[in-house]
Amino acid sequence: MLLSRLFFYEKFRSLNNYALICRLNGEKHKKKHTMNNFLKNLGILLIVLGTAVLVLSYVCNWLDYNWPNGIALLAIVVGIIVHIVMNKKIQD
Repeated sequence: MLLSRLFFYEKFRSLNNYALICRLNGEKHKKKHTMNNFLKNLGILLIVLGTAVLVLSYVCNWLDYNWPNGIALLAIVVGIIVHIVMNKKIQD
């Protein structure tokens, strides 16, 4: 327990030192870049989630139920819209 707390403290301290060094050097923090990558890929993740639900509903023979197919369709459509909007927003 003590070892895990020590490891967490050292990791947290090194992240804060990295952010401070970046701030002093005038560089932007790496976390914003990571968040932009996540938002750029959020649409693709929703599309993959929707297709996984469709495949799962086919494998489990839920073809007679509308709710898994509706959720999958909604996830795919929202994923396409989010992908287009986020990529356009990041490019501007």
